[in-house]
Amino acid sequence: MLPTQQISPDWLLAVLRRRMWLVILPLLFGALGGGIYASFQPNLYRSQALVLVTPPQLPTSVVRPMVTMSLRERLPMLEQEVLSRARLERIILDFDLYKSERAELTMEDVITRMRRDINVNVAKVATRRPDGLSFTLSYSSEEPRTAFRVTERLVSLFVDENARQRETIAEGTDQFLEAEVTTARTRLEETERQLETYKKQHSGQLPEQLQANVTALQNLQTQMQTLGESITRDRTELLLVQRELNDLTGASPGGEESGVVDPGPITTPYDEALAKARTQLEALELRLTSDHPDVVRQRRTVSDLEERVQAAQLRRPVTPGAPAPVTGRNTAALQRKNRLTELRQREALLTQQVANKQKDLQARQAQSAVYQSRVDAVPSREAELVSLVRDYETLKARYNTLLARSEEAKVAANMERRQVSEQFRITEPPRVPEKPYSPDRVRLTMLAAASALAATLLIIGILEYRDTTFRSDGDIVQALTLPVVAVVPNLLTADERVGRRRRRWMLAASCVTALVIGSAVLLWKLR
Repeated sequence: MLPTQQISPDWLLAVLRRRMWLVILPLLFGALGGGIYASFQPNLYRSQALVLVTPPQLPTSVVRPMVTMSLRERLPMLEQEVLSRARLERIILDFDLYKSERAELTMEDVITRMRRDINVNVAKVATRRPDGLSFTLSYSSEEPRTAFRVTERLVSLFVDENARQRETIAEGTDQFLEAEVTTARTRLEETERQLETYKKQHSGQLPEQLQANVTALQNLQTQMQTLGESITRDRTELLLVQRELNDLTGASPGGEESGVVDPGPITTPYDEALAKARTQLEALELRLTSDHPDVVRQRRTVSDLEERVQAAQLRRPVTPGAPAPVTGRNTAALQRKNRLTELRQREALLTQQVANKQKDLQARQAQSAVYQSRVDAVPSREAELVSLVRDYETLKARYNTLLARSEEAKVAANMERRQVSEQFRITEPPRVPEKPYSPDRVRLTMLAAASALAATLLIIGILEYRDTTFRSDGDIVQALTLPVVAVVPNLLTADERVGRRRRRWMLAASCVTALVIGSAVLLWKLR
């Protein structure tokens, strides 16, 4: 191609006219070769089946299925199981597939070839369910009957394997949950025993017993306060009695007046009633305050009985052998004697009461210390108990959840065994193919012709790029910028013209012969 040459439509047409046979012949030979190649390719027949995923017969609100994976997730797993080496090898031997390949290749290579001939595709179909999916399964073979039989076997394996896997998953889930329920039950029972043992060991110090302990402690404090007040009153009265005794004994050290003989202890019919009344008064003072109406009334009763005892003692006649009081001094001495006896009895009674109340106060103080220790121990026991109860509630909730899931898994496994769950249904069973789907001979021929044409155009482009020949006077003018005086054509001798003509005829004859032979071969293959 000249440096000054410009590419234009006229120049392209001139090149095509000059290289016409270089375009036509490769195009014809390419098409012929592609046709011959396509005719020698074996026919491949494909048998295909459509499998639809049917929804469960029971609604998911009644029984929740254990297998929740979508078809797109489960199909690769099914492919790995169905298209395993053992199963495909069994199919190859059962149907005597790939005879020539088995003679030349290993079984592993033959199985790889068979996997390439099997095609599984997931497709969306128009169903009422939004997840209504289906998949197609096809197998290609040179024999239509073989393609049908192998596809039928593969579809059956897919359906059976799906049911088996679903049942296995459901039963495995059931067994796993049952084992988890057993473990959770054991841990829950152990925690229950720990909680029960803890409550027994720390009975009285538990948080739910705090109010009872506080109430008992308050009652004990009230009782101790009442006892303290009662002891104080008794001690005060005892001091008064002792002081009066000291006064009386100081006035009569010998314990008797002149002219008066000690008649001994004087008893009256009211002594027993007075003792009972005093005992009841002491009991009331232990439980009630000094201003309580029952205490006031009982004190009044005791006072009345004391007055009656004194009156009875004064009215008592003198015993035989005892000197009779003849003067007022005897009467005063007798009264003093009776008063001393009464004071001594009262002193002994008050001393005993104070001792008894002191013991009672000490007992209540010990009880109060016990209840106070229980109240003080509640915070620490509450923290420990909260930890135990929290663990117990957590284990109980986990146990209940696992138990519910285990029951659901049992129902789901039973549903899988009865095959009322999601299943594979063959909506379009495989059929014997009537015509091959491959090779597409027309397409192969056109591709061969197009490839030959592209290669030819590339070669022409390279030739024109390297060609620096002047083809016209215009090329000379553009390249040399000189005027053209004359154009001398190519002058050939007679021998040269004969040789050129002979070469053209030989080339034409060769092309025609090749075309005829190729056409004959092609027609023979397509007959």
